[in-house]
Amino acid sequence: MLSGVGITQASILDLKITEIMYNPKPDAGQLEEDLEFIEFKNTGLTEINLKSLVLSNAVLYIFDKDEILAPGGMLVLVSDSNVFHERYPLVKVAGQYTNKFSNKGEKLYVKAGSDTLIEFEYKDDLPWSSLADGNGYSLVSVEINPIGEPSKPEYWRNGVRLNGTPGEESETALEFPDVWINELLSHTDLPEIDAIELFNNSLIPADISNWFLSDSKSNPYKFQFPSGTIINSGEYLVVDETDFNNLGSGFRFNRSGDEVFLYSGDNQNNLTGFSTGWAFEGQYNGVTFGIHVSSDGDKHFLPQEENTLGFINSNPIIGPLVISEINYNPSNLDYEYLTVENITDTIVDCFHSEHPDLGWKISGVGFDFPANTKLKANELVFVTAANPTDFRLKYNINNTVQVFQYSGKMSNNGEELSVWRFDRMDTTETGETFMPKVLMDGVHYNDALPWDVLADGHGNSLKRISKTSFGDEVENWEGTPLFISNEITKTIPHLEFSLFYEKKIIYSSGVEGILTVFDFNGKVCKKEQIRAINGTFTLNESDGVYFYLFESEEGMKSGKLVKK
Repeated sequence: MLSGVGITQASILDLKITEIMYNPKPDAGQLEEDLEFIEFKNTGLTEINLKSLVLSNAVLYIFDKDEILAPGGMLVLVSDSNVFHERYPLVKVAGQYTNKFSNKGEKLYVKAGSDTLIEFEYKDDLPWSSLADGNGYSLVSVEINPIGEPSKPEYWRNGVRLNGTPGEESETALEFPDVWINELLSHTDLPEIDAIELFNNSLIPADISNWFLSDSKSNPYKFQFPSGTIINSGEYLVVDETDFNNLGSGFRFNRSGDEVFLYSGDNQNNLTGFSTGWAFEGQYNGVTFGIHVSSDGDKHFLPQEENTLGFINSNPIIGPLVISEINYNPSNLDYEYLTVENITDTIVDCFHSEHPDLGWKISGVGFDFPANTKLKANELVFVTAANPTDFRLKYNINNTVQVFQYSGKMSNNGEELSVWRFDRMDTTETGETFMPKVLMDGVHYNDALPWDVLADGHGNSLKRISKTSFGDEVENWEGTPLFISNEITKTIPHLEFSLFYEKKIIYSSGVEGILTVFDFNGKVCKKEQIRAINGTFTLNESDGVYFYLFESEEGMKSGKLVKK
């Protein structure tokens, strides 16, 4: 039983949030915050009594009396019931919450006593729907009876009907041509000009008459395609500033980074329910961003090796610095760190060319390379949360290898790490200097499958397989025990660890040293002096995951993670 409520855990978990109007579009004389609402649904087969449940954080509402929600039933809470009923006169309101939803996104909780039933954060930035952020549409769950994770943008889409459908099932998503923004040129020094490429992935021609392009979700109407604009199946349409910024009356992109949006529209200048777009960072003059599809089907908008506007995209730019190893949640025996490598055959200056005191950056850990840092051709460096001296001693790293310390901490639940350099420094009309950062490499690692779960506190680190291939690709990473993956650690080439049978390990080497066996949590199970000559070592502990570390008398190490 959950504390504070007289219902079974199975039934209360059938309560889902299925619609949120967090940034409404008001009519004349109305305030947007007075038209907010949130919709709950019982997706189960038994009724639920919501008494004692609390909706909190962004807004606050306490169900302080019996509120029975039948199977399939919906319930609506609002910010102002009087103004709400001006727009939705027939919708039953269950209650009025205090506070207002943030238009920038924030966390929501639904709690039953000390138990958290629902916890998620809606957001207003891409890939979340831009139509739900002040353009008259609500966020609705993709599934009628959702079972996914509401903190993920794929749980949500914008609704079909302007102003939403509080208290009703959301209408089936409208069918639109499968058209997307495929490539974009955002930093152009004359005579080049900004350009946008659309691609029709549909099997039939796509009619995008009266659709809109914009760099602003608060003003989607900056450029409208003329009537009769057709993109044939599998073909591209390129527009540039002579189209969307004719005589300077439209828009052009900020070279420090910007956004781009494509909206469906009609001949009455109304939005009709479809939007897509990208947010992007700074880039060098003449370099385009383009879509790259990873093995999981996700699209990424990345700098391209070549400008291919009007043609199939080229490969993404990788380097010159890349992240090659990540130890984000070390066992009790190890330090958190990542490795960065120069994958070129030349020296790389890790600072702004005109300002050597401004070092390149690694986001996710809060690290800037020290002034005047250089990486030799193909050099690998360590960046760690530990004291560099302690780190060197632990892993026997000599002073020829650079070790840096960052101030932050990698998330044990997964996050994005990325390496940045700088474009040229400029001055605004008001005299302020700015210096766009340019992406070199990035990876959004995770602690769940298909990423190696043994890297989540159980002795493995994540090691990149190909340093010249796309970094944010799970198939380009493997879990490897630290003592093997660390290129600086000396290994004994002929010491082999392999399963002999269920309870034994066989060695084939001729050196003496110390064998230490660690369990899944980093605790030492056994430590013995052995001579590894075709002998066996019997482990009497229970079945599980163990790390075997052999250290010779000369200080060389070799290890293997073994599952019994």
